[in-house]
Amino acid sequence: MSTLDQCERLGLLDPEMQYVHCTGAYTKDLPPLEAGQAAPTAKNVWAFGMAQVFATMSPAMHEEYEIELVRPLYERFGLLYYGCCEPLHNKIDIVRKLKNVRKISMSPWADVAKGAENIHGDYVLSLKPNPAFLAIEFDSENMARTVRNAVAACRANETPLEVIQKDVSTIGYHLDYLDRWEKLVMGIVRDV
Repeated sequence: MSTLDQCERLGLLDPEMQYVHCTGAYTKDLPPLEAGQAAPTAKNVWAFGMAQVFATMSPAMHEEYEIELVRPLYERFGLLYYGCCEPLHNKIDIVRKLKNVRKISMSPWADVAKGAENIHGDYVLSLKPNPAFLAIEFDSENMARTVRNAVAACRANETPLEVIQKDVSTIGYHLDYLDRWEKLVMGIVRDV
């Protein structure tokens, strides 16, 4: 909290940021600076939170040792992106306790259908397909299945979806894999 107070005092927060964690931060839903406000405060910007160390903990422990402790900090921000690599499909109810959540991560280890059902249109489901699908060979079959299943689950539950390919530390020296990935995903999204 002290660090955030200092950032606000020093005018270090950026209301025009393009990314939050690994996802687009473009929105008109953050409050604009008020008349006479010299610098943005936390309410004018995005934040992100994650609790990868709680990936194997019960929802109750995750809530007690993460959500409840960081809620005062997270809720100072205008919008919050929550999650990273931890599977959150069974923890949506505790993430709901943070009042400013906009997007929730669904990692390769999450049950995306259950996540979409539990989100049920209240947040954006931020799908993170397995980066191994691009690591050595371009695995279009598994990539397509993952994206199609996510689209179907999100449609069935009226849940907005974004697809973020992250953690691509190697693509086997095949830069064209990124172009192929984009075409594959956009083709699926257009078809449904």
